[in-house]
Amino acid sequence: MRTLAIAILLAGTPALAAGDDAAMGRRVQDLLHAHQAEVFGCVAQANGTVKGEMLVRVMVGPDQHPAKADVLKDQTGLVALGPCLQSKMQKWDLAPLEAAAGAQVVFPLVFKPEALQTG
Repeated sequence: MRTLAIAILLAGTPALAAGDDAAMGRRVQDLLHAHQAEVFGCVAQANGTVKGEMLVRVMVGPDQHPAKADVLKDQTGLVALGPCLQSKMQKWDLAPLEAAAGAQVVFPLVFKPEALQTG
């Protein structure tokens, strides 16, 4: 079985004070980890080698679900990956982020195919 390593960078949001950045980074990382099967599903559907960085910005809605998800940066070169991730993220429960409605949270993903392992 092949496993693609996804390094998840920590990112703060402009809506938070500097002291909250590390805690928010951990919550973002935990949420991405909880939804890793969906991320890997999008990677599996991509036609080609998934490599590079992608930043997806999510605006927290009043019901703690995304009001909007936008790809801010996509270095993967695979046009289907961004829309797939946006579609999946639109359904996520963002309550674990502890962010206020209207807050913008950036989900940074780094895809490293050279970290593939066989098992």
